[in-house]
Amino acid sequence: MKIPLSYYLNPDVAFLAKDLLGKIIFTRTDNGITAGIIVETEAYFGTGDKASHAYGGAAALPALKPCTAKEALLTSISATVSITFSMSLHH
Repeated sequence: MKIPLSYYLNPDVAFLAKDLLGKIIFTRTDNGITAGIIVETEAYFGTGDKASHAYGGAAALPALKPCTAKEALLTSISATVSITFSMSLHH
C-alpha cells in the first residue's frame, strides 16, 4: 500500500519516526525495482531543533559556506522526509 502524502504532513514527528519502522520502501529505476526495510529513524522538529541540519532555516547558513544539497532540501518549505543511505563495516 502506498502511503499518501498527507501521512508525512503529520506534525507529530515522534509518531512518524516510530510508525515508519518496519515499513518497506520500493524504488523503480531503469535497472529494475529495489526494496528496503526501514530499521532506524530519527525525528527532528524542523528549523527550531538545534540537532537538525535545518536548524535556523536557510538564513542561518553561513554566507561564505556553500549550501549543501542536503541543507537546501532540509531548509526548503517542501522538505518533509529525508532518506539517507548509510553503510558501515563492522569487524
